[in-house]
Amino acid sequence: MNTLNNGTILFLDDDTFLVKIYEEKFRDAGCHIQVAHAVDEAVRMLRGGFVPDVVIYDLELKEKDGFQFMQILKEQHLAQGAYCIALTNHSGENDREKAMELGTHAYIVKAEMIPDEVVRMALEAVTKKARGA
Repeated sequence: MNTLNNGTILFLDDDTFLVKIYEEKFRDAGCHIQVAHAVDEAVRMLRGGFVPDVVIYDLELKEKDGFQFMQILKEQHLAQGAYCIALTNHSGENDREKAMELGTHAYIVKAEMIPDEVVRMALEAVTKKARGA
């Protein structure tokens, strides 16, 4: 098991199979990862003091969607300074633009990037944050 601390990740997705893959990948990369399966669960974690370096979220969730999640983060000043990545099946330009307007830094269509590439992108964001870039 890797004992490095390569950042903290909040991963919000309701697909349990995908969540398990990413949990393993991030832990192997030395990251501390917290998983939420719903927006309200993720918001509780953040209000409870969890401070992620990177937030990765899906747009399509039950009850509240990823757009609502980003709006809550913005309105309640949660996860400030975190690098936010939308990881979704939505490939439409309107969805991409809306996510970016709400503060998303990167928009990834799940079918276009393998998990190792997503982890690499998140680690690069953590490194830049650590350097103050």
